[in-house]
Amino acid sequence: MSSKHNDVKCKIRSARNSYERSLLDKLRSNPKALYSYIKSKQKIRPSIGPLIKSDGSLTADDQEVTETLNQFFESTFTKENLSSMPVPSFVSEDSICDIDITESTVLQKLLELKVNKAPGPDGILNGEQHGFVNRKSCFTNLLSTFEEWTSALDQGFGIDVIFLDYSKAFDSVPHHRLISKLEAFGVRGNLSLWLSNFLSNRFQRVVLNGHLSSWAQVTLLKSFDDHLRLQSDVDRLLQWSHTWLLRFNIAKFPPTYPLKSQKCKKKKILVFGALKT
Repeated sequence: MSSKHNDVKCKIRSARNSYERSLLDKLRSNPKALYSYIKSKQKIRPSIGPLIKSDGSLTADDQEVTETLNQFFESTFTKENLSSMPVPSFVSEDSICDIDITESTVLQKLLELKVNKAPGPDGILNGEQHGFVNRKSCFTNLLSTFEEWTSALDQGFGIDVIFLDYSKAFDSVPHHRLISKLEAFGVRGNLSLWLSNFLSNRFQRVVLNGHLSSWAQVTLLKSFDDHLRLQSDVDRLLQWSHTWLLRFNIAKFPPTYPLKSQKCKKKKILVFGALKT
């Protein structure tokens, strides 16, 4: 009996080793399988909480945690004042009002998807885009950036560096202004109505360990010469962001000190401030 038990354990160990080797062999083509396997073997599971509630007290209760998270997510939504809507500075003469999507077309595209790979270039993204692009990452972005900086410094130029980050960018985009921008770029007619309907009357809630928060309403569709010029560009960017209700996360980036070449003796500080509402 003991012999059979040891034989079974040996076969299980051999099968596990074989499976793990196959995951390593397929790492380039299917990295998600390896990461999922490693995650399944973790003994410590991450937990959420305790969190600070709106009254300042701590809570580790799952139901209260879901409500606290949902309240925080809701607080990031932008409330638009439609009485002071900005007008886009550019309006395209070309327009697209309808698109023809058939079931067979969607099915064909789904069959062509490579689920283990990031989407490839489709002619929409700029060549300088590194996020969400196959074979590119934050690392390749940094390599490209530092290559440009060091090349400029080698030629005796000074470098002004500005780090920009929108606060809660995906959550805080005002929907009415978004549709206005799309229409200015030519997305009109039924296509514009389709997008507007998708963004209207949206609700969300948080699910944690089987506990559900109450529903929260998502945003609705209703209601020194070179340095001076650079500073002017930053000011205009801040003004544009203020107009379109997009907040820069200024606290994340302190005032930036430009890199200085040995041939560039003057050191100037670029001021990155916030517009007062």
